[in-house]
Amino acid sequence: MPRTALSPRLCLALTIGPVPGRDDDLSDALLREAWIEHRARLRATAPLDREPWAFWRFDEAVPDSLRGQHPQLVEVDADEPVPVPESAEDLDFRRAAWLDERNGARSATNA
Repeated sequence: MPRTALSPRLCLALTIGPVPGRDDDLSDALLREAWIEHRARLRATAPLDREPWAFWRFDEAVPDSLRGQHPQLVEVDADEPVPVPESAEDLDFRRAAWLDERNGARSATNA
């Protein structure tokens, strides 16, 4: 029996990150425990080119420079396009490069 039940709310928080103001009661300790217990299932259902938020936040193999933080909500004007901060684009690029390198190294050792 799982120690941490994977409710839809917890699954969403582990996949895209906890929603500020709604998921404030989900502590890092609870999220980490749930990630460790359910990571295989969450990773199996993630898109092939993406890892769940909790992977970047809690996985031991992830370098500190690529670690995820809690998402931030910003106020937006419905008439204006939402700008993507350069740092977010850079982080996504660095994460993709790290995953490619890591997966390439893993494939080479399995060949």
